[in-house]
Amino acid sequence: MTPCLLSTRSINNKGYARFDAYTLHHRQVYESIYGLIPKELELDHLCRVPRCINPEHLEPVTHAENMRRARNIHCKQGHILEGNTKGNRRECRTCHARRQRGYRYANSIL
Repeated sequence: MTPCLLSTRSINNKGYARFDAYTLHHRQVYESIYGLIPKELELDHLCRVPRCINPEHLEPVTHAENMRRARNIHCKQGHILEGNTKGNRRECRTCHARRQRGYRYANSIL
């Protein structure tokens, strides 16, 4: 898969870049290349990175399919959770280790 192209535009509260007040940037890019997205479909980020505007990472799917694909396979930072969880909780080990390193570093410089 080609690398993500991250938008530098403002980000909404769900992590998606906005092209303008009414349009999400990934939708604008996709429609400028491939044409209008049918009303019954929405764009699925195959890379699972909401800021990504790479049209190769976008696929029009039904809402049900988009939700099925998104079902907790990645943490909020995009790390794959399969085999990367800590205990019974669905906590990403990678993110947990990063937080711990930051905590130890911050508390060692006192």
